[in-house]
Amino acid sequence: FASVLAAAAVNLFLIPHQMLSGGLSGIAIILYLLFKWPVGLLVGMMNVPLFVASYRLLDTQSVIIGLYGMFAFSFSLDATAFLVQYSLTDDILLAALCGGAASGFGYGLVFRAGGNGGGADLIAIFVKKYYAFDIGAVIFVINFILMTTSAFLFGFKPAMYTLLSMYVTSAVTDKVIEGFNRKKTVTIISDDC
Repeated sequence: FASVLAAAAVNLFLIPHQMLSGGLSGIAIILYLLFKWPVGLLVGMMNVPLFVASYRLLDTQSVIIGLYGMFAFSFSLDATAFLVQYSLTDDILLAALCGGAASGFGYGLVFRAGGNGGGADLIAIFVKKYYAFDIGAVIFVINFILMTTSAFLFGFKPAMYTLLSMYVTSAVTDKVIEGFNRKKTVTIISDDC
């Protein structure tokens, strides 16, 4: 369900307005917009080297769950590709906000269940494992680089809305992973009683 939700958001909101999603799917969208190659197939093909590397760096269960998530997302991207012609809004700002929120919710559900969709998700998991950064923040940095590249290809305006959509995606992803009722604990150690 989470993969279908994220893929539908990409096809309904992002692609019709020449906005990108993050990571490898963003690269696949660029290739789709330039050459009309299927996004899901490209995402699957580009993930192969990352999963080979992840097999050596992550435990087997994480790799299997990641492969399942990647195949589900790749398949969902192509299965929902017909939605590109049914864009729900002509307003690019609304598309950026709704696409980012729906994608972030879908990605957050995947991460919360212990899965991932491959691509930048794997890179973020590697970084979180070794450096303890938030997954959404790592993905946002990767996507900022991707957005800069898209500015040269499709213009400044879609790139700026892509950046906004990616920010919303990363913020919603983190909220879903952590839960909306986040609590903090403070421990005070003192010699005074």
